[in-house]
Formats: sequence, structure tokens, C-alpha cells
Amino acid sequence: MPRRDVEGFIRIKVLMQTRKLDKNLEVKDSQIDQFTSVTKKSLADNPQYHLYLLSPISAELYAGVAQEWNNLSADDKELTLAFLEKPGKRNLSVELFQKFLDLKASASIQTKAAAEFGKIDA
Repeated sequence: MPRRDVEGFIRIKVLMQTRKLDKNLEVKDSQIDQFTSVTKKSLADNPQYHLYLLSPISAELYAGVAQEWNNLSADDKELTLAFLEKPGKRNLSVELFQKFLDLKASASIQTKAAAEFGKIDA
């Protein structure tokens, strides 16, 4: 996992814990080392251990959340935090997810992708 994604993951974790966005949060080498150590130990102790679902896009996701945070309603902030805490179990609107990751997929692509995953009938 690239360092920038580890940093993004740590920033997301701090956001979830404090429920406040700190755009100036600096990730220290000791935090990176702790993350690496805990992850390696978890994987060694439990082969079923899974990394955070959003790990591969943590840097981009955090950057998008940080950019949009002040523009979000209180409800959207709560939805975002709930999604970040349990991304496989909580839903985030397509619009927010696209905004956070700066995705501009066309409606037809979205419809096709959703149909392929059985979410809607196309």
C-alpha cells in the first residue's frame, strides 16, 4: 500500500474518531510505522484479516472529503462519517461518492454498471 494511501487512511481514522476535519493534520512517521506494524501483526495472527475496504483509494477519498467538507450539510457529514466507518455496510449516495472522488460518469455508464451488479433493471 503506497504511503499516501496509508496517510489517507490515518487521516480518515482521525476524522472518524474526532468527527472534525483537520486539513493541516500531519501524519508522522511513527503513525506510519504503527499502522504497518499493526497491519503485519493482524495479517500474521489472522489470515482472514481484511484491510480497510477503502484502503486503495484512501488518499483520494480523504482529499475529496476534505475539499467538500465545509459544503456538506450536517446530514451529509453524518452519512459520510457512517460510510467511512463501515463502508461495506453503510450507503453513501452516488452523488457524494462521485463528488469526493471527482468522478464524472455519464448516466448511461452508471445505469449499465448498476444493472451488471444487479442493483437495477436496465
